Amino acid sequence: MYRWDGLERISFSEVVGANDVITIVPPVTIDIPQETVTEIVPQITVETVTEVAKEIITNLDTIQIRYSFYHPWLGGTNCSRFIDGQCISKMASGKRWQDYLEYAIACPPEWSFGTKIIAFGQEWVCEDRGGKIQYVDEIPWVDFLTENPQVPYGTILDVEIVK
Repeated sequence: MYRWDGLERISFSEVVGANDVITIVPPVTIDIPQETVTEIVPQITVETVTEVAKEIITNLDTIQIRYSFYHPWLGGTNCSRFIDGQCISKMASGKRWQDYLEYAIACPPEWSFGTKIIAFGQEWVCEDRGGKIQYVDEIPWVDFLTENPQVPYGTILDVEIVK
């Protein structure tokens, strides 16, 4: 083997200690310890999700109500002014019931107009009153302005009051 030293070609064997310089180094294996990371994930259940959701939604309170429903277009006790087959009365809030079908409720006088509840997966708003819409045994009657009753008359339901 040769190397260049300036402009001369010199044999490695001529260089003192050249044999000691050329040494093949065997491959080195280094063991690097692996760090083990253990992450503990709690088991997620429907109950856990429900609890977390209730903690997050702090602007809701659950109350019980007695379910009722009314149909102003049928007249009778459902409408205070029924003329020529038409309910022409407005809700107690002064708004037209026709604009609030499937959205408005008649609620007890202790509730302000505009009070909102969540029932049957949707929001309902207090826009009306009714003679029998009162508290009975600390549970209020709430009358839903709906074409299709969701549950039988008088059913006690848990609903959310939106603050």
